[in-house]
Amino acid sequence: MKKAEEKKVKITHILTTHHHNDHAGGNAELSQQLRIPVLGGDSRIQALSLMVKDKQEITIADMKIKVLESPCHTTGHVLYYVVSSDKKVVFTGDTLFVAGCGRFFEGTADQMHTALNCTLSSLPPSTLVYCGHEYTKKNLEFAATIEPDNPAIKAKLAWASDCRSKNLPTIPSSLEEEKTYNPFMRVNEVSVKRDGESAVDTM
Repeated sequence: MKKAEEKKVKITHILTTHHHNDHAGGNAELSQQLRIPVLGGDSRIQALSLMVKDKQEITIADMKIKVLESPCHTTGHVLYYVVSSDKKVVFTGDTLFVAGCGRFFEGTADQMHTALNCTLSSLPPSTLVYCGHEYTKKNLEFAATIEPDNPAIKAKLAWASDCRSKNLPTIPSSLEEEKTYNPFMRVNEVSVKRDGESAVDTM
């Protein structure tokens, strides 16, 4: 709220990707204080006031928001694809991270593959990715064990390491970038999958 006040931005909605407390734990207090609705795709979300569904479109100010279901990390996880006059962004919660993906707590590898390599991959490559956690450096270190000769991984890891040493964020990335260094969006590459494996097996 302090940051919004500094930037003179009015908060009008709370868009929640999933019910885990580190993403929804402040919903009740914030929604009561500001008297604004909480949107989400799972009845377990704290203070939920509007249930959204796959492909639903919402307009807030000059932004067109499309809800995209992405069950796996949780069964009710959703993404928010936002198009404004000057940019396209997607809020991915714990589905897609920079160079990684979320744990399969309530779903399957097939569901995560669909979310990353069908749903998200169908969006414009320039779409900026805003994920729920700063795991970039660790994710890239893992990616480097899968593709040690991938120059995109090497460059991104050097950049991310420098950012984190200065306490700077590594988010956002773009979908175009993710396809060059994120092993979970590269499951069809021969450098990632084992002989005879399907993309889902590789996940």
